Amino acid sequence: MESVRQANSKTVHNAEIRRKAFITNDLFPAFEAVGNIMNLTFVPYGNAQIDMDAKTVTCQHGDTECSANTYEQCAIYKNPATADHLPFVNCLSSKGSAQLRLNSTFEECATSAGLDFDQIKACHDDEDLAWSLQVEFAGLTPDDHQYTPWVVLDGEVYESEDFLGDLCKAYVKNGGKAPKGCPEATKLRCMKD
Repeated sequence: MESVRQANSKTVHNAEIRRKAFITNDLFPAFEAVGNIMNLTFVPYGNAQIDMDAKTVTCQHGDTECSANTYEQCAIYKNPATADHLPFVNCLSSKGSAQLRLNSTFEECATSAGLDFDQIKACHDDEDLAWSLQVEFAGLTPDDHQYTPWVVLDGEVYESEDFLGDLCKAYVKNGGKAPKGCPEATKLRCMKD
């Protein structure tokens, strides 16, 4: 059986309200539909600036964003499988900015995603570990990103309106057969090619 490369997607985002529509309306539904064809790298860092000498991170939307990014980084660190941590991120994306100031929001989302909130919170509160994750995710953020969410699909900056359809097309282009969760139009086009 021939190996088919999954469609690679990297999403750089911040935990503020501007990126929420893409997560809840496009990325998470696509993952639920065809997650098995995706190689998703999720980067909760956004437009933050890191100062390696002072060991500080300054987030575009302030400390609440930095804290929420750290919670998401810790969820990924403690639960590296996308299927495990993406429901947590999706839940947070459904919350308003004011709710991201409350520990109860993170606990609620961890619980609904089936994650251990105590592990995530301990990671968040561990200054050394939190710093190492900020450094790691800063390194995963493309230098040329201009806004968030900054979505890259198979090496190209993604700026379309049909993420699921385009993801399926990328998978087919990589030699795969469009799975059941792909839009019918994608499947039909694939048969004609």
